[in-house]
Amino acid sequence: SRVRGQKPFTLQVLGEGGVPTSGVDAVVLNLLSVKPSRNGFVTAWPTDGGARPNTANLSYRAGRNIPNLTVCKVGADGKINVEASAGQVDLVADVVGCFSEAGAQLSPVAPRRLLDTRKGIGAPGARVRAGGELTLKVTGVGGVPAGAKAVALNVSAVRPTKQTFLTVYPTGEDRPNASSLNPDPGAVSANLVIAKVGEDGNVTIFNNRGNLDILADLTAYFI
Repeated sequence: SRVRGQKPFTLQVLGEGGVPTSGVDAVVLNLLSVKPSRNGFVTAWPTDGGARPNTANLSYRAGRNIPNLTVCKVGADGKINVEASAGQVDLVADVVGCFSEAGAQLSPVAPRRLLDTRKGIGAPGARVRAGGELTLKVTGVGGVPAGAKAVALNVSAVRPTKQTFLTVYPTGEDRPNASSLNPDPGAVSANLVIAKVGEDGNVTIFNNRGNLDILADLTAYFI
């Protein structure tokens, strides 16, 4: 059922989607608002963090599908609170990573464009078609060393012909049932994506419908 504004609910995150059952300080979620009835925002916070903070993790607009990458501290019970501010909205939360003492180390880099299908940077200079995928080399470029476990990319979708979604995932692994970006037709949309790197040092980007150009800017890596 759709989430109602100002009606918080709890979401189990430890032990779900590959997140360990203990030793996790925070999770990284791609939150997606689906066709809200009104403008509003979503707040996520730890279950032992008291009252809802006066912050927003995702701002949504009526009738639009809008994602945002979110880092949220986890409560002692392994859950987080989620609340929409207004109207009714469907929410999707895809876990993409977590933070723990035993985890990978973040290394920021000077931003660098790794992919621009308009100019043939990182892939052939052609729009990506419905059901199409492209492979992007991420290790050995932009300061990312061999053996990097994941990369942080700002991914942009440029003027898709249809409502679609993009999924960024490690090359050589099965494509997950999750979205990284949900662009509207004719618009330019962007979202920060943390993507696990395949064993060959590549990530794959999948486009569901229509055709569009895709850009990806590197901002950091994990090792």
